[in-house]
Amino acid sequence: MFRRSSEYTEPDIFTGTSQLLNSRKLKFYESDLQWHNVFYKEITSSINEEVFKVLYPSKTGRPNSPIRILVAMQILKEGFNWSDEQLFHESRFNLLVMRALGLTNINDEIPVPSTYYDFRAKLTAHQQQTGEDLFTQSFYNLTRLQAKTYNVNGSKIRMDSKLISSNIASCTRLQLTIGMLQKFFKTLDKRQKEKILKKHLIKLEELMEKDAQAHVFPLSNKEKTLWLKNLGKVYRYLLQKFSDDDSSEYDNLSRLYKEQYRESDDKQEVTLTPSQEISGNTMQSPHDPEATYRRKDNGQKKQRIKGYVANITETCDDQPLNLISDIITKTVVTPDDYFFQPALQNSEQVTGQITEVWTDGAYNSVDNYNFTQLPNSPIKWHLNALQGEKGFYEFWWKKEHLMVKDLRTGQTQKAIKTPKGKYRIDDTPGNKSRYRYFNSTTIKNYFRRLEIEAQPADVKNKRANVESTVHHAFYHLKGSKTKYRGLIKNHIFNISRAMWVNFKRIQTFLSNYRPKKLISKMSLEIQNLRMKKMTKFSMQLLNFGLLMHFPANRRMQFAKFVA
Repeated sequence: MFRRSSEYTEPDIFTGTSQLLNSRKLKFYESDLQWHNVFYKEITSSINEEVFKVLYPSKTGRPNSPIRILVAMQILKEGFNWSDEQLFHESRFNLLVMRALGLTNINDEIPVPSTYYDFRAKLTAHQQQTGEDLFTQSFYNLTRLQAKTYNVNGSKIRMDSKLISSNIASCTRLQLTIGMLQKFFKTLDKRQKEKILKKHLIKLEELMEKDAQAHVFPLSNKEKTLWLKNLGKVYRYLLQKFSDDDSSEYDNLSRLYKEQYRESDDKQEVTLTPSQEISGNTMQSPHDPEATYRRKDNGQKKQRIKGYVANITETCDDQPLNLISDIITKTVVTPDDYFFQPALQNSEQVTGQITEVWTDGAYNSVDNYNFTQLPNSPIKWHLNALQGEKGFYEFWWKKEHLMVKDLRTGQTQKAIKTPKGKYRIDDTPGNKSRYRYFNSTTIKNYFRRLEIEAQPADVKNKRANVESTVHHAFYHLKGSKTKYRGLIKNHIFNISRAMWVNFKRIQTFLSNYRPKKLISKMSLEIQNLRMKKMTKFSMQLLNFGLLMHFPANRRMQFAKFVA
């Protein structure tokens, strides 16, 4: 049953943390500029718990634990790069972390681990079933509120992508095939295994005796190919014998079979899919089925990634505070140009109308260019480069005619427009083709290169700082390798890091630009509440003669309140 929680626990006169600290520690503890109070104000107390209401039945079950604390714990975990054990230890015993979570008494308790894991499982299951990303919604709500509070101008943005390697071991085609069979077989109970033919059951039980690498290591290339062909028959048999109701791994078993094998028209023969026909979008590991493969070559930098890609967008106006406004996570085969339009639309929902955007050349595409050229579009797109070589031709317009110069020969010609909308010139003598054709995209890209080269230095350099943001957001990745498996879990990590980076930026902003009289909501409320309670209980302490057992500074406070 969903129940909204209070923003913080009410401090008690005997167990309130503020009552147990001396004046020097108390000054630090209650400072509005320290990270724990900024985190509480900008994150914990600002989380809209209604977003997560759908995870809990409205009329049945026990009341939920404070959702704002569960979400804040997730952000703290990724912010400090803690393990789960460290997270719970710090949340229970670190006074500053407790303050950041809105826990003001020394004996306040946090949600137990089972509740924390259940919340994460509910988040993942809900997104898998409905496609609704609640954690991202919460990020958008927080960032929208922060942008409004600090007058962040979102009209100018920049974006960049980050390749993230999955936490999986590289495996050969045969290791992948064996590993998926092993994982599927583990999900079958004793009754289901009795349905398997004895010859296949023996083979499967033999496979379970060792891991995939141990099976593959002693085999020759010829033996590996024979194993792959024989295992294809086992795959087809199991897929016919069982259904997705029998095993949680049935769909993955079916997917790998379709990717690695081909059936004859009469479905009697099973053959291997030719290796050149297997794309990067195929399964790379049975332990992270959503991870895909991508080879990215940028000049001398060559990357081979099995995993995911994250696209990060931030505001970049000339102002003291800029925030990450959007982050999208997809499988690594997703090209950068896919992110351009969704990132713009998401950012506009968070920080308002966008008029300028900076990207690198990987985001360039015909669709994206046309999107920015729509009649009602105010967006000016700054590219720092275009992919591909510059080419051997120069273009310019002479009245209504396109002029083309071959840079290799110096020859200039007037291009002729064909009925299909292309332009042609006479090709260089000696070439097989009589004509050289240019489509509209080639011509547009030439003039766009000229615009890019003519950009002032301050415009060109605007995009570069987003790489620093990418570094901050993914600082804790070890060699770009994530510690999570699965698209949703990696996206939750990315969103948590984005919220943490925004919080740290706000803390820096407040330290440098904060008005002197700015006092946090929590400090005011707690201070007023503590004064009321101390006044009430000081009279009782005096009546019972207990005041003499308190430190001198506390006795003086009590005396002032009584007076």
